[in-house]
Amino acid sequence: MTLPTFITVLVVGVIVGLIATWVGKSPKLPLPVNLGACTGGAFLGWWVLRQINPVAIQVGFALGGSVSLLALFRTLKK
Repeated sequence: MTLPTFITVLVVGVIVGLIATWVGKSPKLPLPVNLGACTGGAFLGWWVLRQINPVAIQVGFALGGSVSLLALFRTLKK
């Protein structure tokens, strides 16, 4: 892992942790635990994605993007 990749994954994990804490209606975990869990999850996700075929990664991102967009439309519709 290069230093830029490490910093990128770390920043993504922290941002996701902050968003999860901010968006959650009643966060059950304190902020440091939430940040640690999201950062650990980001590093775990990076490691798993390095082990998978690049085509599978592209298909996974396509599926995730379509599900996210569908969830956004359903939220905006209500």
